[in-house]
Amino acid sequence: MGSRITSTSAVRAALLAAGATGAQADHALAQAKLHPDFFEPVFTVSAARFAQLKAAPGPDNVYAVRGTEFQNSTSEAAITAHLGAQVVGSLGPITAQQLHALGAPYDASAVVGQTGIEASQERTLAGTPATRVDVQNASGSPVTRLATFPGHPGQAVRTSLNPRVQRAAEAALATSKHPNVAMVAMQASTGQVLAIAADPISGYDTALQGAYPPGSTFKVLTSTALFRHGLTPDSPASCPPTLTIDGETFHNAEGDQPVSTVNAAFVESCNTAFLGLATAHLSPPDFTAAAQFYGLQRTPQMGLPAFAANVPAPASPTELAADAMGQGRLTFSPLGMASVAASIDSGAVRAPRLVAGAPDDALPASPLPGGIVNDLRGMMAGVVTGGTAAGTGLPAGTHAKTGTAEYGTGPESRLKLDGWLIGYDGDIAFAIVTQNTGGTDGGPVDGPIIAKFLRALGPGA
Repeated sequence: MGSRITSTSAVRAALLAAGATGAQADHALAQAKLHPDFFEPVFTVSAARFAQLKAAPGPDNVYAVRGTEFQNSTSEAAITAHLGAQVVGSLGPITAQQLHALGAPYDASAVVGQTGIEASQERTLAGTPATRVDVQNASGSPVTRLATFPGHPGQAVRTSLNPRVQRAAEAALATSKHPNVAMVAMQASTGQVLAIAADPISGYDTALQGAYPPGSTFKVLTSTALFRHGLTPDSPASCPPTLTIDGETFHNAEGDQPVSTVNAAFVESCNTAFLGLATAHLSPPDFTAAAQFYGLQRTPQMGLPAFAANVPAPASPTELAADAMGQGRLTFSPLGMASVAASIDSGAVRAPRLVAGAPDDALPASPLPGGIVNDLRGMMAGVVTGGTAAGTGLPAGTHAKTGTAEYGTGPESRLKLDGWLIGYDGDIAFAIVTQNTGGTDGGPVDGPIIAKFLRALGPGA
């Protein structure tokens, strides 16, 4: 309350110490000056946090600074802001479109889920009220009851999210030096999604629905296609600085060191090596077949709107070459790439699972050929021990593939870069993408973030 404030700077400092943002504190102080006799809301703290502030000694106590006031209230909330905005979702007055879709017994006064699970599981969460059909006379008095329909209470919705893994993912993303980062972590052995995090926080979940060019992480699928045609990690390969295909010149983004095998080209992430291998051994249907190999040809039905990948058949030799290094018209979400990493980790394709009872829960696992899986595991281990993810702090035993994708229009020097890292450690598979890295490759950008995440979970998570 403005009339009670004796020191604006002390109030602002106290609010910041309690957990308010600078913008929240400044707005509240400005409003308190305009309306000195009003109570101006600033932000909400949990009961546990309030107890800490109340117990603090001296000037850190919440009641030590004049002008602040705390009011108790009860509300339901997700355990983190990320989950609240991107997974749990929000409630709001029903719209005309929602009223038409939901039908009876909803009416124009209803409050329904607008985003997230609140929206996708509205019927389950809300239940159904008991309904009676009565006949009344002209004066409104009851004459007879024609029918009674019993209702049922709303039911809780269970998800696979793990609070410890979720908090570790959010804490790791908070260390990013770039905005616009999205990450998914899965339990490889079950396909269960354990963490979904994206920054900035918004109602549009980029971790589940974002569509980004995958860059060199797609070399996992290109390698899969090559291995299905009889090549092995020891098959010969070279890494020229540039390669011209159908009149277009391609160059290397992450590595151009001399290589002699497919394994070395994968570890070094040499674009021209994979372009040469793809144009020599693959045809357009091989790319869509590789996507089907990992279960990416369908839209996930996991209880929330989600997108996995778009892998159309390349329409020209140039596009085939671009696809081989993860460019062209290819797009993936972190969810889609995390599921690829989980498949390699566990040796079987499993549909991502989030909301218990969602349609994809009934899909069986599909085992992958052991030889291909073992070859990919070996190459992904090499990326961490001596390749493009080396020196980024990833724990020993982590398997990964980095990616750097160019996008935009204009001269190549002006194209923006997205940085990727996918992989697994123990039973935890992950995928992370950082948009517009400012020219830095995926390994140096995303490696330290995932390293912090994995260290927080501990070995064998």
